[in-house]
Amino acid sequence: MNNNDYKTNIFIKYDQLNYDKVKDSIPADALTAPLPNWVSLNKIEWRWRFMVLPDKPNNKIVEISKMTPYSINREYVKPNGEWVFRKISSVYDEYVIEEYFYYTDF
Repeated sequence: MNNNDYKTNIFIKYDQLNYDKVKDSIPADALTAPLPNWVSLNKIEWRWRFMVLPDKPNNKIVEISKMTPYSINREYVKPNGEWVFRKISSVYDEYVIEEYFYYTDF
């Protein structure tokens, strides 16, 4: 990955952010499926997705994001902790091996 990739990349390798630490940061009452009516309940959706990409089967990554009601794009955390808005292709959905959802008041 070149320096420019690091500035725009929203995927975090497990070795950059320990898997157990990420899992421990997820609230105990998080859901494993999205709440269908979270927008009408005026909630913020927090999401953690753990993935394995086919071109790098030994390279597990985590994507951490949030979305507010009526937002067009999700906001993702970059490896440096900065939040950025992105439109991510649904092609990554098939590589998800675990995901968690948590909702807070907007």
